[in-house]
Amino acid sequence: MSNPELSLIIPVYNEEKNLSIFLESLDVLYYKLIDKGINTEIIFIDDGSKDKSISLIKAYGKGKIIKHKRNLGYGMSLRSGFYSSIGEYLAIIPADNQFDAQDLYEYIDYRSRNKIVCLYRAKRKDSWLRKIISYIYRSLLLFKGLKIKDPNWVKIIPKRLVKDLKATGPFIDAEILFRARKIGVNIISFPVKHYERRFEKAKGFSLHTIILALRDVIRIIKGVKN
Repeated sequence: MSNPELSLIIPVYNEEKNLSIFLESLDVLYYKLIDKGINTEIIFIDDGSKDKSISLIKAYGKGKIIKHKRNLGYGMSLRSGFYSSIGEYLAIIPADNQFDAQDLYEYIDYRSRNKIVCLYRAKRKDSWLRKIISYIYRSLLLFKGLKIKDPNWVKIIPKRLVKDLKATGPFIDAEILFRARKIGVNIISFPVKHYERRFEKAKGFSLHTIILALRDVIRIIKGVKN
């Protein structure tokens, strides 16, 4: 794809059972974007999957594939995707089918160099523990002046906001949002349907991930002024 305007950033980690459905939805989204005249590239980041995820992505036949030799986590997957992207805009999409990829099309016209489009889970289909952790996380961000309903969900971001990021863990989304607020980029939010995970366990909730998040929070929030 020459001169893409939009890069779809898709982290993947052991999603073999979810990918067949996800790739069908992604294909619908991709061709809708192309038909609309939006040149689009797809970037898969396989974060050290131990199942057949990489084989299914290769068989799909579209997009660039970045493969981590070992599992580096969500933040590093996004960084790999961001820095390999060409598009002026970046869309972060999970591959676990808890978001229907083709639903992104409804919000694509809101993209702007001076705007981040944040989609939030209207009715979260997660465990009570994940909801509690999410509430604490949002409360911390609110304490530092960032009011956002769902900082770690699907977004459309101007690429200019992802240069020289410090975070390497789950706090990477919040770092981008803090940066947007600092330079006057508007953050707009829309509710989207959230689906229950049908296969595999939810990722990003290990002790290692929590430690990474806390480290990034301390490192970055120290420099954030309300």
